[in-house]
Amino acid sequence: MLFSYKGIDTSGKNINTRIEASSKEEALEKIRNLDIYVEKIKEIHGEGFFSHVREFLHHRYNKIPIDLLSALSKELSIYLRSGMNLTQALTLLTEQQDSTKMTQFIEHIYKMMLEGSSFSTSLKDQTIYFIPEFYIKTIEASENSGNLEQVLDQLSSLLRENQKLENEVQNALVYPLFIFTMSMFVVIFLINYVIPKISKIFVQMKQELPLSTKIVVAMGEFMQEWGAYLLFGFLFLTISGLSIIKANEHVQIKVDLFLLKVPLIGKLIFVSEIARFSIITSNLLTAGIPFVQAILLATKTFKNRAILHEFNKVSNSIVEGKSLSNSLKNIEKINIPKSFVHSVNIGESSGNLPEMMQNVSEIYAYDMKNKKDKFLALLEPSVILFMGVVVGFIVVAMLLPIFSISFQ
Repeated sequence: MLFSYKGIDTSGKNINTRIEASSKEEALEKIRNLDIYVEKIKEIHGEGFFSHVREFLHHRYNKIPIDLLSALSKELSIYLRSGMNLTQALTLLTEQQDSTKMTQFIEHIYKMMLEGSSFSTSLKDQTIYFIPEFYIKTIEASENSGNLEQVLDQLSSLLRENQKLENEVQNALVYPLFIFTMSMFVVIFLINYVIPKISKIFVQMKQELPLSTKIVVAMGEFMQEWGAYLLFGFLFLTISGLSIIKANEHVQIKVDLFLLKVPLIGKLIFVSEIARFSIITSNLLTAGIPFVQAILLATKTFKNRAILHEFNKVSNSIVEGKSLSNSLKNIEKINIPKSFVHSVNIGESSGNLPEMMQNVSEIYAYDMKNKKDKFLALLEPSVILFMGVVVGFIVVAMLLPIFSISFQ
């Protein structure tokens, strides 16, 4: 059961977040253990449209920033290697935070650990940030194996590399998106303000207009009358469509499977997913997590539902005793490269699967970078060309009648 609550902590800060518990009484007990005075608490019901939107926003805006989680992991690793225990390290980290929310996050973990909870359990039960499950499970395994500082360092590097890649893609998309946005503003301005004024002149002249001009004038009149309705309709359909996709796993799989078949984009998605799966599998196995559990956890990190669906079948096959390489061969809906299956087979045969998966992740990360560069290299001129054609068509359509008048 999921509960939302409002309260005040011991420092006087307002808390407004969620907590999972089997009952309201258990939720209140968990909150009180965090030294929070509860002002209001209620159970979250429903699985409808607004429930899915609310859940999406909750995870979206309460997900811990990757750079903060990476920095936290690195600093904890350094402190533990220097001889400190975990609670001492958390105390030092609390004093160094600039973010109020991050301070609350560490304080909650610290308080739960003082009450006897493990680090992994504290990460799971705290309600300030949403933490990836693979991260929590990796921490749990490292606590059992006694190599927490080493695993924290590995997790920090993994998160930092993923964040670096995402930043590169986002930075590369800034210019094409800027051009597209500005061009759309120009088109909207022309259609809603310039074209209506010029069309009035054409009407007064009672001149036969070219087909292109008629199209643009009709478009301007239509947008003036129905533009606002179109905007709200588009927003409603978009939100509704996303909600339906999120609520229906079968639809999600179909959409993501379609994305995998889109030229260039599909390859980019697939390579990035396999690269992440490989490096996480390698880190989990190195951390001492049993093979079956490591594959199950790594599988949960897939963002593409079509890939996730197929790899869930792979995980089930492994639970039944089959090898990873043989399970991968049985995938039908997604084209798994033979080189990937062959590499996994070699790793399993040699008993060196963690190192092999590490090597595979590096190969696919390099391949992903090349595909990303190729995609962005094609995207920028394509956006410029498309918007140039659209704006050019509108301008030429409005100038043609003027030119025809001047030549009469």
